[in-house]
Order: sequence, then structure tokens, then C-alpha cells
Amino acid sequence: PPTPTMSLLKAAVLEAAGLYGDEMETNPYVVIAAGRNRFKTQLQEYTCNPVWDEAFSIDMKDSKKILVTVWTKTDDGDKFLGLLTLDLGTLAIDGSQNWYQLSGRRGKDDLVSGEVCLSFMDDVAVVSKKDEKKAGRTIKDKVADAVSMNELDLDLSGMELAVIPEVLSSYHTNWQNLDLGFNRFGTWPNLSNFHVLQELWLTGNKMQNIGDDLAPLASLKVMYLNGNMISRVPPSIKYLTNLEKLELQNNRLITLPHEIGDLTALEELNLGGNDLEELPPSFGKMNFLELLDLSGNVLTSLPNEFPGCERLLELNLGNNKVSKLPGDFGNMSRLVSLNLADNKLTDLPLSMGACVHLDSVLLERNPIRDKELMRKYAIGTDHLNDYLGKRLFAFTQDKKRRAREIERAKKAAAKLRGDGGKKKKKKPAIPQSRRLDGFDDNDEDLTDEQKHAKIRAHSQKLTGECKHEVITLKRNLMRAKGLEDILPIARCIRDLMPFMNDARMQMAPIPKPKPPLFQGHEDKLTKLKKTTAVALREFESVLGGIFNVVSGNAPLEQLIPLSSVITGSLGLLQEATKGMNDR
Repeated sequence: PPTPTMSLLKAAVLEAAGLYGDEMETNPYVVIAAGRNRFKTQLQEYTCNPVWDEAFSIDMKDSKKILVTVWTKTDDGDKFLGLLTLDLGTLAIDGSQNWYQLSGRRGKDDLVSGEVCLSFMDDVAVVSKKDEKKAGRTIKDKVADAVSMNELDLDLSGMELAVIPEVLSSYHTNWQNLDLGFNRFGTWPNLSNFHVLQELWLTGNKMQNIGDDLAPLASLKVMYLNGNMISRVPPSIKYLTNLEKLELQNNRLITLPHEIGDLTALEELNLGGNDLEELPPSFGKMNFLELLDLSGNVLTSLPNEFPGCERLLELNLGNNKVSKLPGDFGNMSRLVSLNLADNKLTDLPLSMGACVHLDSVLLERNPIRDKELMRKYAIGTDHLNDYLGKRLFAFTQDKKRRAREIERAKKAAAKLRGDGGKKKKKKPAIPQSRRLDGFDDNDEDLTDEQKHAKIRAHSQKLTGECKHEVITLKRNLMRAKGLEDILPIARCIRDLMPFMNDARMQMAPIPKPKPPLFQGHEDKLTKLKKTTAVALREFESVLGGIFNVVSGNAPLEQLIPLSSVITGSLGLLQEATKGMNDR
């Protein structure tokens, strides 16, 4: 038989066992390096026995050795768990799965334990006619077994497939989960008959492009395309409007189409290990995105629209060339984990002070000039958050001060010019029913001290009434049995958001509650109930902050806006509780 070429080697990182370093519970990932090639697996959380099942095509022209290192992600940065060096000359490249013991670094006193399971094969392996017939029989048996057991999931991974076998659609086309990973697909397979497919695995093949007609796959919710040679995503990606998870790491992408922003249901997107130079502005439209990995690309900046991903919890921008983040970066205030290591950042945007939930931040190997910022970072994430919050607050107060000075200057200039002998028109009084600041039309002649006392008493009274209404909403939320019971509360919270934002601008930063943790088995009702409960807690925190301010010695120009916030909020809360009582 022909001798297989060794220019490309397919490496599969399958699993590991018994990992631990300084921690008994790890968040491990694997890095494979050979010559100029460098690949990284997904992070597996809170486990010492992770399963990755990821494959990479390695160009072995410039190297005869493969270095495999295992790391764990911690709050203090990435920590070493073990390594192994493999010699290409002694490597089994028959696709067999082998366990390798991890060792420590030379000259280091590393605490290492565990082993990793790897598989290697020639990426252009030659298959004999006999093997093809045997594989065909195995595929037919697998399909027949799944049909006989009424299963809609089918695993055809590692079967040396280059085209979709006819037997796959000869029984039916109602497959919901189809695993075609670690095969020999060089082009996008014909999947146009599988209209109800929800999960598609094409990991570890040799595809260079994604099919131009994706409309028949509109039911897809999960698609794994990592470890291929894909250089282009077609505009037809816009038809996958139900897609919730997309894995495209370790390919050869340079750009993304504008239509990627139409994936508005997407919650997880992995684009790590590509050659992306920029992102389209439409990226900011993916407002359901929670996990985004852009590590290992060549991005120099992010579009100004990027902070539109306001639900983002984890963002990995490590190992790029980003020199500046968007000014509105703080709009992504739900962020919990942020990796900015190995970039070219000289500072962080002021708005990042609003990201009060950050639990893990990586800033290593950036030329950041703010020494105090880096000093706080070295102490811990909490100190960094506190520094960023105070910096944002100081900037906001300074901005308001300058605005007041400009206003006073304008009034002084107008006074010097005079009014030309014209009598000044009296500003029409606002009807008392519409006043939000706690005053009525008879209070115009009060002294500042009298106004101060009245506005304080008014605000304290209304804050107490708001708290009472919030308690009523929380009780109704606990008793809710259907979406129709929760939606009025959720809408009320949505309408309260502008008032909360106005209040935050008048006070020192108030930490936001951590976002809810969802379990895979939970239904939409439970998730909405959790999300609404967190939003109510956030509003309670803002109410508490307002009460502290109005009960202190805050100046009148700070009290009046807060009084307006309380009055407007109370109206919305009373309207919501009244609507639920009427029901």
C-alpha cells in the first residue's frame, strides 16, 4: 500500500485522570505545541478527571517533537499541572488511545500527578478496500441498532467517513444528535435532508469551508466545528437563529461575516485559536451571549458596538494584539471572568468600574502605564474592582462639577449682556400631580435649608413605601406558577432600569448581585424566576443606597434627582402590584 505522508498529524486530546497541583479541584486545559503550531483545548471546570475529546491538525514539517502541557485556571492566574514530551519517531500514529504519565518541569519543584489520554493518526491516512467494507458494515449496524431502539442520537465518529453514507437517510431523517467527528470530511457534508437536527458534531475533520446553504439546518441548537481547517463562515449562518452554542476554535478564520450578528439566540461562542484580525460591528447584536472565547487570534481592537453583549459572563481575549478597549466596555456589567493577558493594553476604560461582579481578571504581559492599577491588581481582584469603581465615581463627579461650572458661566455671561429691556417670561408651573422632586407650587419661596429638610423627609417616606411594594412583588414572585404570573414583575423591573441607572450616577458604586446560576435541567419558568429575583435584589440594593444618602448630609443638588428617582419608581411599583391584585 502507499506510504502515508507525515506532513500533517491529527492529534486528539481525549481525557485525563488524577490531576491536581496545589488545588484538590482543578479547572484544567491542555496546550499542544510542535514547531510553530500551538493549540489549546477548552477549559473544563471543577474536575480532576476532565474529558475534552478535541482534535487538532498539526503541521509537523518543522518539528519532530510534540510538547503537551496541562494547566489549571485559578483566581491567581494559570498554574502548571504537568507536561510530557513525545518523539514523533516512536509515536503510535494508528489512532489508538494511549495514556501518558505527566511529569514536572526541569529544575522546578512542581507538584505533579495524573495522566492524559491522547491519540495520534496521519491526517491523510490511506484506507484499504477491506477496511472500507468493514467500516460500511459497522455504520449500517449502528444505524440499524439506533432505529430498532427508537433512538434519535447517532455516533459515527472515527469511522473514516468522507461523505454522508446513504444508509443514514434510508431509514429516516429525524436524527436529532449526529456525531461525525474525527472522520475524513474534506468538504461540508450534505445534510440538507436532516431538518430536525439539533446537535451536530464535525470536530477534527479537514473541512476548509462551511456549506453555503445552511437554511435546512435551522433547527440546530449546538454545532461543534473545532479542529478543522475552516477559513470562511458563509453569510447563510444567519439562518441558524436557534443556535445556542457554536464551537469554531482551532481553525483558520481571518474574518467573520456581518450576518454572525443574526445569531441572537447564541449563548456560547468559541473562536479561539484562529487568525481573526477584526470583528464585525454586528457582534454587539448578540445580546444573549454569555461565554465568548476570542483567545489566540490577532485582534488589534474591538468594534465600538461590542459592549452590546450586555449578558456576557465570561470573556477571553488572551493572546491577541488589542491596544484599546471600547469606551462603553462597562455596559457588560455582568462580567464575572475576564482574560486580557498577552495583549498591548496601556490602560483600562473608565467605564470598567461598572463591572462590579468581576471575580477573575488576568492582565499579565500588557504595557499598562497606571502603576496604581497594577498594584491593586497584584493584591487581588477585589482591590482592583474597588480601584476601578472609585476611579469611575471620581470621573463622574468631576464631569458633573465641570457641567455646573459651565452652566454658571453661561448665566454670568447672560447677566452681563442684559435682557434687552424685555420682561422675562415666567416659566409655567408644573402641576403638583406631576412633580417628582417632592416640592409643590407653593414651595418656590422656601429657603435652601427648608427645601433640604422637606426633600429629605419626602425621600425617606417614599423609600419606605418602595420597599413595601418590592416585598409584595417578591411574595408574588415566590407564588408564581406560570409565565403569566412572572412577566408583569419582569416588565416592571425592566421599566425601573432607567431609574436605577440615574440613581447610580448620583451615588458611590453599589455592587450588583451575582447573576443567577442555571442548571441544565431547569425549565424556562425557573430560569425567569431566578433572573427576576436577582433583579429585585439589585433594586433593593439601590433603594438602600438612596436611603443612606437622603438620610445623611447630601447637598440639595444630589437629593433632588434621587427624590425624582424614588417618586417615579414608586409609581411603577404601585402600578405593577395593582395590576396583579386586579388579576
